[in-house]
Amino acid sequence: MTKRVILCDCLGTHPVRPNDIATTVLGCSGCATELCGKDIDLAAQAIQSGDAIIACQQERALFEDLAAEIGADAPGFVDLRDRAGWSDQGRSAGAKMAALAAEAA
Repeated sequence: MTKRVILCDCLGTHPVRPNDIATTVLGCSGCATELCGKDIDLAAQAIQSGDAIIACQQERALFEDLAAEIGADAPGFVDLRDRAGWSDQGRSAGAKMAALAAEAA
């Protein structure tokens, strides 16, 4: 089963380029703006599918609780924001984000 990375730009605080992150082993969502808030239905759908990697460590507990609430296994996680997006090179960190996501898969 192909894993799918569920992306969020944390209210626009870091650049995310889905096309750079998608690979032959990973699918990639579009980019949510508030996955832990107004876009949480996208997270619930992805978690329910069973193949999700949520690109957010900051709100990991929220997504684990959401998985329990909907009766699904907890998703995988990868921290793209803190490990690549929030840097001087954030706008050109697509390859690094892709490598981090592939490692999480």
